[in-house]
Amino acid sequence: INAEYMGGGVMSLASLLDNDSPQPGHMFSQPLSLLANPVLDAETFQSKWTALASSGSLDLRYHAPPRDVAEVERLCAAHRILCIASGGADGEFKLYLFACKEQQPNFFLVEVTVNVALRTLHAVFKADNSAEVPSFVEHFRSTFSGVAS
Repeated sequence: INAEYMGGGVMSLASLLDNDSPQPGHMFSQPLSLLANPVLDAETFQSKWTALASSGSLDLRYHAPPRDVAEVERLCAAHRILCIASGGADGEFKLYLFACKEQQPNFFLVEVTVNVALRTLHAVFKADNSAEVPSFVEHFRSTFSGVAS
């Protein structure tokens, strides 16, 4: 799995995770701790989404396509990533998700596009503090570890 980060670089998440000792500048030394019930209204989400630059992306392929958008919402909610809006048609659906770090609050925003026929998930990430996006991308990827790779 590759993720694109600010500055245009592409980094293999697998290569980072295969290394037992964290590399300088990477924040994988401890798991990301997210608030159980963060609050973010639609207007604030929209404002943040418009103002913040994209800080990363992730592409996954489902082992079997999700039945519906609610299935993706439930999976994310179980990992403290909440849906603020979703919808779809013609075999493709889109979700707007958010999460918030427990200490030193930092909102993570995600736009997810799922193509059911192709069994693909594409996610774009934004955050108040873009330096923390790599650890959130890893958390997000692990959310789908049982159903996509």
